[in-house]
Amino acid sequence: MNKRKLFYIFSLLIALFSITCKENEGEAIKPDKAKIVSKGLVDGFAAGLTYSDGNLVYNETSAAVFYNQKMILGSDKTIPNHSSVFRVSCKTTLLSNDIEYLDNQEFMNIRKIEDFTTLPESKFVVATSGFDRVGEDASLDAYNSLLCWKMGSENKVQLVCPTTRNNVTSSVSLREKIAKVLKTTEFPEGVTYFKIEGISAIPENKLLFGIREMGKDFSNFSYAISLVSVSYSLRGDSLFLGEDFSLFYEFSPNSYTNLNLPLGLSSIEYDSFNKRLLVLTSFELANENTGAYLWTISLEDLKAKKSLQLVTLSDGNPLKFNHKTEGLAIIDRETIFLIADDDRVIDKDFDGIIRKPHLAAYYFVKFE
Repeated sequence: MNKRKLFYIFSLLIALFSITCKENEGEAIKPDKAKIVSKGLVDGFAAGLTYSDGNLVYNETSAAVFYNQKMILGSDKTIPNHSSVFRVSCKTTLLSNDIEYLDNQEFMNIRKIEDFTTLPESKFVVATSGFDRVGEDASLDAYNSLLCWKMGSENKVQLVCPTTRNNVTSSVSLREKIAKVLKTTEFPEGVTYFKIEGISAIPENKLLFGIREMGKDFSNFSYAISLVSVSYSLRGDSLFLGEDFSLFYEFSPNSYTNLNLPLGLSSIEYDSFNKRLLVLTSFELANENTGAYLWTISLEDLKAKKSLQLVTLSDGNPLKFNHKTEGLAIIDRETIFLIADDDRVIDKDFDGIIRKPHLAAYYFVKFE
């Protein structure tokens, strides 16, 4: 074969490759499809449990992480005589008769746990509180806590970025750093109020804080789906954060006009099996109308600031949860776990699940 023919064949291959690339550039990303494969209720404590004032205790579980065949769960409300962190055996269901409270001091001290995550390629777990309450006298500093521990060493929990005020040690110093990067037209120096409801770590040692609410105060805010990032490192059993806090990602679901709901972020988790971020959003309306939707985005698209993709059923309709799901955990390459914090909504039939105060609704979801 002479040089002229070789050149012609090579040029033809380049042209065909270019045409294929141009065709694929405009190709829409196919949404992930999934379905609920099982659902149920899990006890957080005994039925009828009350506080010292006689008020009922509600199971408001908002955080979940899975490892060693156990599901670690965290509530954003206190449980009398116990920490708000407990674990149960996890198979195809959660086994409530196997509940074990993790009553070490760090778990007893933290208030309003909102999310757990595991660090990629390590055996560490991180827990965050809401960081939505603070006062001058340090009495609310426990609501500003970030914890870290090795899997299987839940009795050796470390407080991240410890700060002591008036004999109260917490991670409250992180609050100002996060607030500064959450700038708006109304708050050019950073919002005065925000609420964290998600936490996840992605490759290249970046920790993401998921923001659900931001504004002036807890009664004057807007719902958000925003991610604040910071670099991290591990030294021994301790987690250290950098100073490079930044607004990493923002998303508005308004483009999905058929939803038309005030959605806010309620959990995030990096799926290392599929190199994507899972984002859980929820809403709460009048008349106890609640629900949640699940979204995905590849790591590449996340860095490129592209849109989240709504997870759908096989028929193309959105995968909707009628409970206000707030906790998200990865089980395996195809399966995830979701648990709901329905606040004080009880005795209503949501998805065939009727919840009582001591119970939390959960789902196992499988991707197709």
